[in-house]
Amino acid sequence: MAIEGWVTSRCLEDPGFPRLLFACMDRISIYECPEYTVMEYEDRGTPRCEITVCIGKSSHYLDIQPWSVTTVGFRHQDTYQKAARKALRHLCQIYEKHIGHTPMRFYPPAKKDRPIWLARVRSLKERGQHEDSPTVLNIAAYLLALDKYCDEQRVRLKQQIRRAKDAEITVRRLQAKLAAVEARAAVAQVNEVAAIEALKEVEERHSKGIKEAHLVGLTRRRMQASEREEFPILEGIPIARGSCKRKCLIASLASPPTGATHEGSDPEAAKGKEPLPLTQPRPMEDVCSLLVPRGEPTQANKPA
Repeated sequence: MAIEGWVTSRCLEDPGFPRLLFACMDRISIYECPEYTVMEYEDRGTPRCEITVCIGKSSHYLDIQPWSVTTVGFRHQDTYQKAARKALRHLCQIYEKHIGHTPMRFYPPAKKDRPIWLARVRSLKERGQHEDSPTVLNIAAYLLALDKYCDEQRVRLKQQIRRAKDAEITVRRLQAKLAAVEARAAVAQVNEVAAIEALKEVEERHSKGIKEAHLVGLTRRRMQASEREEFPILEGIPIARGSCKRKCLIASLASPPTGATHEGSDPEAAKGKEPLPLTQPRPMEDVCSLLVPRGEPTQANKPA
C-alpha cells in the first residue's frame, strides 16, 4: 500500500529487533501486527529513509491507547532495525508496570532515569552477587552493556552527521562563492577583450594620424622647396640690410666728375692735397669729402 510516496509493510520475518518487537507485543496481548510506514528520498544528494512504526491497542490493558514512533536513517536495511529498537524501548517504558513479572523488565526503556528502571538495575546487581548461576542476570547485564555501547555509537553518529551537514553547507557556500568568482572572472575577461579591441582601434587611429601628419608635412616641405627654386639665393654672399644702397652710393661716388679728373691729373694740385685722416669720417662727412676735397677751392671760389 502506497500513499503519496509512503509504503506500508510489517517486517514480521525480518530477524533482529523487528522479530523481538513482535514477540514482546504478543506477551502483553497486542495481537495486531506492527505496521512500518516507509518513505525513501534524497536530501541534497544524500539518500534518506523515514520509517514510522504504529503499535496497536492491548486487549488486556485497555487504558493504554495505540501509539507510534518515527525514526530517520539513510537506507531501509538500517533504518527499519533502528525503528524496531526504538519501538521496543518505548513499549518497555509505556508498559513498565505490566512487565514486572516477565524477562522484559530488564529491557532498557527509552528513558533510563525513571525510578522503576533504576530500582531494577540496582536489584539486578545485588542478585548477581549472591546467586550461584546467574545466567539470566549475566545475559541481561551483557545486553545492557551492549545497549549502552550502541547508545554511545548513536551519539557519535549524530555528531558525525551534524558535522557532515555543516560540511555540506560550507561546500555549498564555497560553491556559490566559486560561481560568483567565475562569473566575475568571465566579466573581467570580456572587459579585457573589449579593452584590447579598443586599444587596437586607438593604436590604428594614432598610427593613421601619424601617417597623415607625415604626408602633410612632406607635402608642405616639397611645396616650400619648389617655391625656393623659383627664387634662387646666391650662396656664400651674405647681404645685410642697407648695404646695397651704401654700395651703390659708394660706387657712384667712386668715379669723380670730369673736372676733378683733370685736376687730379695735375701733379701740382696733387701735391697740394692734404693727407686723409686716420679716423674714418661719418658717412655724410665721407660723402662731402668725396664731393669737395679738403684744401681745394671749389669752382665758385676758383679764380677766373
